[in-house]
Amino acid sequence: MAIAKLMNTVQSEGNMVKGQAVRQTGKYSYIDTKHEGIKEVVGGLGGFLVFLDYGRKQKINKKTGKLEYKQDKSLKRVDTLKEAKALRREAEEIRLGTVAKAPSKVYFDRMIEDYKQSAEWKDSTQSAKDHHENYFRHMCDYFVNIQPKDITKLGIENYFLWQLERGKRPTAKKNKDGSVSKKEGISVNTLGKHKCALKKLWQFMVDSKRYGVTENIVPSARLPKVEVCIDGKKKKTSKIEYHPRSVDNVQTKLHNTAGLLELIRLGMEKLYKEDDTYEISSVIILKEYLLAINDKEIAKIQTMLTEMKAQF
Repeated sequence: MAIAKLMNTVQSEGNMVKGQAVRQTGKYSYIDTKHEGIKEVVGGLGGFLVFLDYGRKQKINKKTGKLEYKQDKSLKRVDTLKEAKALRREAEEIRLGTVAKAPSKVYFDRMIEDYKQSAEWKDSTQSAKDHHENYFRHMCDYFVNIQPKDITKLGIENYFLWQLERGKRPTAKKNKDGSVSKKEGISVNTLGKHKCALKKLWQFMVDSKRYGVTENIVPSARLPKVEVCIDGKKKKTSKIEYHPRSVDNVQTKLHNTAGLLELIRLGMEKLYKEDDTYEISSVIILKEYLLAINDKEIAKIQTMLTEMKAQF
């Protein structure tokens, strides 16, 4: 997007395009369109000129040093009519006071602080806030002195790779023997949570119509693939699927333990030659409790994990 200084427009003598006289402002030649404040550039790079009026704004008169109200106007060249219409709409909203004009430079960490003032953040649970605060720290470590509008899809994918690999870099802390400790990078599944947090941030920027961000590019950014081994087979994946074997093992162990408790009960009955002692009753209660967990709670855990799998 090119920004041009507003200059007087003049008609280019003798030039006609699409039955219209060609006009000139600065280095751009243009003709009218049916859209107010939008002109079609002829020759050169083509595209469209957008005349923007943000309304009256206080500015310091450099000659007198006094604050004066002046029209905040600018002229921008864009490639498509869609971009031109969006800019006109944004300028109109700012002029009418429905949205605030963003500062000329807003860096990533400042945008994070703005997001924390949003209704979505305020309505979040404390647990969700704690998790996202951690993700935001990681993001601000990477996107240092960068304006959100300058971050590309490739930049986000590089962030994912950086998070996956950063833990493999030597830390500053040394062990007693002089060796340097290393820690593993975050898991690819945790990266998926970082991506969800980034999607929220980008949607916030798009919806607020600030920061120069007009599209949520995060969903199309790819997570890196890692090599995993399941059932002895290696494969590369960007998400480690939930595998029920661990829960099934717990279920089997609970069932076996309940069976052992039943054998203990039978042995105690033979030993005491009665079946209604305090010890035997305690064993029966413990066995029934384990069976209840096995029948109901384990099923709930499996259902919960299946639902979580569908979400991520």
